[in-house]
Amino acid sequence: MTEDSLEFKTANNISISYPKAGLGTRMGAYLIDFAILYFVVMIIVIFSMGESISYLLSMIVFTSWHFLFEVFNKGQSPGKMAMKIKVVSLDGSSPSLKSLFIRWLFRVIDISMTLGSLAMISIHGSSLGQRLGDQLANTTVVKTKVKYMTDLKVLEKLNAISRNVTYSNLNIYDDELMSNIKALLERLQLWRTEENVAVFRKVYASLERDLHFKPETILDRQIAQVKTILEDYIITTR
Repeated sequence: MTEDSLEFKTANNISISYPKAGLGTRMGAYLIDFAILYFVVMIIVIFSMGESISYLLSMIVFTSWHFLFEVFNKGQSPGKMAMKIKVVSLDGSSPSLKSLFIRWLFRVIDISMTLGSLAMISIHGSSLGQRLGDQLANTTVVKTKVKYMTDLKVLEKLNAISRNVTYSNLNIYDDELMSNIKALLERLQLWRTEENVAVFRKVYASLERDLHFKPETILDRQIAQVKTILEDYIITTR
C-alpha cells in the first residue's frame, strides 16, 4: 500500500490495488449529491399536494438517497459516479447490505450532526480513508479504476499478433479476474515468497480445472502457461 493507493486482499487472497479517494474528491461528490437532492426536493415541493405530503416525501428522499443508490448502484451515488469513486469493502469487493446500512446509519453522526467535521477528521486521520461509519462497517471509498486493470491493457497490443490461441473457452473469465492474475504474476516475479507461491498454485489449479490443460510441475513452466492464458484472453476477447 502506498500513500495514494489502497491494497486489498480478495477472497482468493490475491492483492488488488485501488487509487485512494481523497478528502477533496469525496467532498466534491457530497456537494454534487446535495445539489441534486436540493433540486429533487424543490420539484417535490412544487408538484406535491399538501404541505405534510411534501414534507414527508422530501424527508424520505433526503434520508434514503445515499443508502438506496449505494445498495442498487454498486456503491455509487450520483455524486460518486460524477467523481468516479465508489464504496468498497476492505477486501475490495462490493459491500454487503448490512455494511451499507451501518455506514448510512452513522452518516447522522459523521456528517449531519457535526456538519461533516467528524467525517473530515476521521478520513484525514485514517490510513484507509475511513470515516466513523466506514470503520464500523469495514468499508472505505476508492476511485473506480483498479490500478492493476491498466496493466492488462498493455497486453492488448497482442491483438496485432497473428497466431493461433493455445487456450479456448476463455470467455468464462472477465477483465477483473484476469487483472488479478496479472497482478499476482507481477508480485510473484518481485517476491517469490512461500505465501505468493502458494496462492499462485491455487490459482493455477483453478485454471487447470476450468480449462482442462495438461499441468506442468515446474513453477517457471506453470508461470509461462498462465502468461499464455492471459495473452490468449486478450486475443480472444478484444
